[in-house]
Amino acid sequence: KEKRHPGFLAVSPAGLVPGLDNNGEKVHDSLNVVQYIDEAFKGPPLLPSSPLERARQRCWSNFVTEKIQKNYYTMLIAQDEEIQESFRKKFFETCREFASEMADPSKGPYFLGDEFTMVDIAFAPFWQRFLWVGGAYRNLKFPKDDAAFKRLDIWWNAVSNRPSVKATLVCKPRLLSSYKQYARNEATSSYGKMIQAHIKKQVKKGSAHK
Repeated sequence: KEKRHPGFLAVSPAGLVPGLDNNGEKVHDSLNVVQYIDEAFKGPPLLPSSPLERARQRCWSNFVTEKIQKNYYTMLIAQDEEIQESFRKKFFETCREFASEMADPSKGPYFLGDEFTMVDIAFAPFWQRFLWVGGAYRNLKFPKDDAAFKRLDIWWNAVSNRPSVKATLVCKPRLLSSYKQYARNEATSSYGKMIQAHIKKQVKKGSAHK
């Protein structure tokens, strides 16, 4: 990465996307970039005006990355079927917990109802990966008759049809190819290595209980 993209590493030292250089103002990490854009540029607000709702947005955006995403990638990278199944269940549980905090669909399809906000932006790219990558490599299928996943399906149909989101979605062949190493437990990214270390701890716990 240092040889191929030295300029990008100056923006994002870990080499992870996204990174933003706005006339010398460098910002990296997804949620930091979203909040920077919200405050630095004109346009519809991505965070509510209420301090409580802004805090709630940050809370559930972090929940996406720290809980839902972590459970999913543990399931994807793990080679042991018991660990895969354990984290598949945890993934579903955290998705349900997230859905329980969403507005009633009668108020609109997004997390807050009719407002498209930071939580929606945080979740959208991962949901695409859950559907395509999880389905291809771990036969991930969402419970069809589950109210939580029905709500998430309403949300995804609305989000994925927004022009701003459509423009950022990765085509399926490229997405599957880029995650092939993850599914083989050959990830080399810093995040992948963190998940690998997490899996090793799970294996040790399992061995200790036998």
